[in-house]
Amino acid sequence: MVTYECLNCRARFDEEEPEKCPRCSSGRIRRAAVQEPPKEPVAFADKKTHVRSSMVYGDTKDAWKSFHNQEIKACLECGGTEFDMNWKKKERVCRKCGSVSRLARRSA
Repeated sequence: MVTYECLNCRARFDEEEPEKCPRCSSGRIRRAAVQEPPKEPVAFADKKTHVRSSMVYGDTKDAWKSFHNQEIKACLECGGTEFDMNWKKKERVCRKCGSVSRLARRSA
C-alpha cells in the first residue's frame, strides 16, 4: 500500500487513490517519500586526536608552573630573537620562520 501526505496539514494516510485529505478535506495531496533507516554511527577511532604543545611535559601542576614561569628569549625553531606579538591570542610569531608560540602567563 502507498502512503500519501497532505500538503496542507501534513497528515499521512494510507489509501488507494485519495481525492481529499481525511483530516482537513484538502485536495492538495502528494505521495509521501520513503524514509530510509538511520545509518550506523561513525567509530570513534576515525577522529583525530588532540596534540599538545611540545613544550609542556606532563599533566602535573609542577609541569604547568615550569612552562609558564620560564623566560624564553629566542625562537625554539630557528633561534631568531625578533617577534610579532599578538596580545589578543596571547601568542608571539617569529619574524624569521613564522613559528607560533604561546606567551607565558604572569605569575601571581
